[in-house]
Amino acid sequence: MNKILKDKKVVLLFLLVLSMCFSTVNVIAAGSGDGSGGGYNKPLTMDSSSIKHGDENILLHPEIKLVFSKNVVNMKVKDNNSKSISLVTSKGDNIPIEVIMEDDQVRPDKRREIVVKPKQSLNINTKYVLNINNSFKSKSEMSLKEPVKISFTTIKKDEIDQSFLDIKDHWAKSHIESVAKLNIMNGTSNNYFSPNKNITRAELSTILSRTLNLTETTDLNNYKDVDSKAWYALDMGKAIKAGIIKVEDGKLSPNTFVTREEMAVTFTNAFKYKGVKLNTSANVLFKDSKAINSNAMDSINVMYNLKIMQGREDNRFAPKDKITRAETATMLTRLYDTLN
Repeated sequence: MNKILKDKKVVLLFLLVLSMCFSTVNVIAAGSGDGSGGGYNKPLTMDSSSIKHGDENILLHPEIKLVFSKNVVNMKVKDNNSKSISLVTSKGDNIPIEVIMEDDQVRPDKRREIVVKPKQSLNINTKYVLNINNSFKSKSEMSLKEPVKISFTTIKKDEIDQSFLDIKDHWAKSHIESVAKLNIMNGTSNNYFSPNKNITRAELSTILSRTLNLTETTDLNNYKDVDSKAWYALDMGKAIKAGIIKVEDGKLSPNTFVTREEMAVTFTNAFKYKGVKLNTSANVLFKDSKAINSNAMDSINVMYNLKIMQGREDNRFAPKDKITRAETATMLTRLYDTLN
């Protein structure tokens, strides 16, 4: 009798444990990670934004980071969510934007984050509204609890102060401050511009992308020397698509320093992209003309005639010399003034 009761207890205990296991599996299956720690059945909400509603003095090339309560970058909702976000002026004019999302399988820690970047420079002292409508969904297909509206105003002209600590007595001070105020060439940090540092192809691509308000890009995955997720990748893709940055031997060489003759070619391509009629007929003779690449000679003539680039001492052009950030800022202000 005792043996029978003991066996029954064992069976009951087994059934109880089995029941608990199934309950646990059901709970896990119900969540399946879609709740992102916020509860599977709870509505989707936006937890934070790098720009708050009503913020002022926002720079002209903002990157707006949005964090949500659930996974919003999964493949099944990614395309829909990017289309559910818009940026408009207070008058209702649409501003083209780029919506950046990580792959939640590769970067699960970024599954709740989205970055919104305008594809063009915003206007000074202008009110903008970032809208996220109700069609925005989580991976679990929970809709946004309520539409999100973030209104902000860009920086005023008289409040733009870009007096870097390392340009006080620099010959290019006025040019550096001009490009910084236009927000097309920034410092290497908040207080330093590093005017004598050489500029790379990646930096030049980014600067010209901003200056020309480039929008269309190209896939960089085919280039082995470029990380498609690097900070410069989008702008470099735009510069290549526009025919401004040239590819040599299948390499983009983003970290290679730009030479003076390469800068002449790149700036000439920028003018061509904007449809400017160029004069290449007047040849300029430099002492070191034989050292200039034949493919760059016409561009150097164009830059000289437009007074964008001049020779160095002793009537030399120094085609292989590297370009500094100060020189780039100076040429950039001339290019900007010519185009505008």
